[in-house]
Amino acid sequence: MAIISRINQKKFRGYGNTQFHYAMTYVVITFVVLLILNIYCSNVSQMVFYQSKEASMIEKCHIASDEISAAEVLNPSTVSSIVSQIESLKVTRMLVTDQQGLVLYDSQQTALGQYALLPEILQALGKNGQGSEGNDVFSWKYRSGVMDSHAATPITYYGSIIGCVYMTDHDTAQGALIHSLQLTVFQITLVLEIIVLLFSLAFASAFSRRVRKIMASIRIIQEGDYTHKVTMGGNDRLEEKLAIRPTSETLFCDHFARVLQSHRDLPMKYNQWCSVLRWEKTSRPFLRHREFLWQEGHTAHATAEESQERTLQMLNVYAKFLEEVLAIPAIKGQKTEKEKFAGAIATYTVEALMHDGKALQSGTSHNFGDGFAKAFGIQFADKDNTLKYVHQTSWGMTTRLIGALIMVHGDNEGLVIPPRVAPIQICIVPVMQKKEGVLDKAYELRDRLAKDFRVKVDDSDKTPGFKFAEAEMRGYPIRVEIGPKDIEAGKCVICRRDTREKTEVALEDLETKAAEILETMQKEMLERARAHRDSHTYVAHNMEEFEQIFNEKSGFVKAMWCGCQECEDKIKEKLAVTSRCMPFEQEQIADTCVCCGKPAKKMVYWGRAY
Repeated sequence: MAIISRINQKKFRGYGNTQFHYAMTYVVITFVVLLILNIYCSNVSQMVFYQSKEASMIEKCHIASDEISAAEVLNPSTVSSIVSQIESLKVTRMLVTDQQGLVLYDSQQTALGQYALLPEILQALGKNGQGSEGNDVFSWKYRSGVMDSHAATPITYYGSIIGCVYMTDHDTAQGALIHSLQLTVFQITLVLEIIVLLFSLAFASAFSRRVRKIMASIRIIQEGDYTHKVTMGGNDRLEEKLAIRPTSETLFCDHFARVLQSHRDLPMKYNQWCSVLRWEKTSRPFLRHREFLWQEGHTAHATAEESQERTLQMLNVYAKFLEEVLAIPAIKGQKTEKEKFAGAIATYTVEALMHDGKALQSGTSHNFGDGFAKAFGIQFADKDNTLKYVHQTSWGMTTRLIGALIMVHGDNEGLVIPPRVAPIQICIVPVMQKKEGVLDKAYELRDRLAKDFRVKVDDSDKTPGFKFAEAEMRGYPIRVEIGPKDIEAGKCVICRRDTREKTEVALEDLETKAAEILETMQKEMLERARAHRDSHTYVAHNMEEFEQIFNEKSGFVKAMWCGCQECEDKIKEKLAVTSRCMPFEQEQIADTCVCCGKPAKKMVYWGRAY
């Protein structure tokens, strides 16, 4: 669906409330942070008391357990006699059970002779259904100023569990301490909230003045302050006028003019991803669309030198990305006056050659100078307090690079994706996966490799042959094959996507070998693409050679040019060939222009494009 901006006829409101809105935003955020801090401190204080209470209760249980385990016979009278002699057991309630959970002693005399099914007792006896052999258990709960503690420990006799000691205590003293501490933390939090509220109001007052200028730019976009509006959809008149969003040069110029004031604001740098529209007579998947997603950057600088430096810096970033990540060799150069961006003083480009011999403009960087600034009134107060116009740049790359990657590296079997950009670098294909241990080994290899690579296991029910073909179609750089015989031999098979070369690798060397193959593959893919480009780059000394090459071959042609647009137009009209760029690395192929024979000024790369 085309991305469009609807013209909003309503006035943008709410400027007067900006200060309040931002103050409230800071207050709410801070309140949430302090609330979390309050809860955290309360929990920490409870955990301190918890640890102290746990040690005390477990120690009491151990004292009783040690005394009772010395008895020859465990029965109610024996246990009652032993417990009565222990003076340190000051708890709210105490139970002693046998190994089946039958209560032999109850300090409150309400459960004597019954089975105690409390979870602490069952866990201490090892009867909680989890296969444990019994251990010390402690649980607690704080509510309404009371700390309820529950502890249980097994009674053992020569390593065997013969019973359990269970104690519970309702401690109001420690509960009061916890309540007092939580109240103190709450009071501190409340004071901090008041301080932050006052700070937020002061900060928002200063910040809102800056925000109003930004909001003014947004209002222009929302109200649709455009020169050209679409009023017809096919043969039907639209009920509302629509503004189609082009690239963002004018939008950012308007924004700069509103927010830029002083040299202290410079350089001003923006980068965004967005969808834009333009007229295309013929669409080609990934390469040319009426609507496309792209990355575009816009900057404003105080001097022409800074603007030129940024322009070339971004061109080098694009070239480096193409070569080091996408493994696509790029030619860096400057566009001719005819091909440069309208209004720019210079446009620089990175050009790539596809497998079919056509050129693809893969990224551009424009130096606007101060021309746009003068048209839009973008001025700033310099250090000497004089008003000066800014110098601007604009640069971008689009999703056409996906198409470039496919057309440079792909083959008849599908994608071939360079390792550094591949979403999945290694695909593990288990062979005869239904046999015991095969899938487990595949998952084990995945977990090992996932520490350094992007890995998946194809554990679908498809046949190995289908999985191999699918992995090739999807362009996974490496396919790892592992089967029962491979597991027995302690090895696996690695298959490269680009050359289909298979290598047997010991399982213990898999990580090292995979890293080595991926690095080699990345390097060789770039070398093959560069070799293809160089083998399809020709030299023409005159128009006869120029025409013969383009009539019989495809690729780049290096030829001299006089600098006149008439020669460019003539070549394009006659051969459907355009100038791609004037490369930074110039060569003196001849002394005269390939078209008119006049003295030549520049060597130019020529080619057919999509």
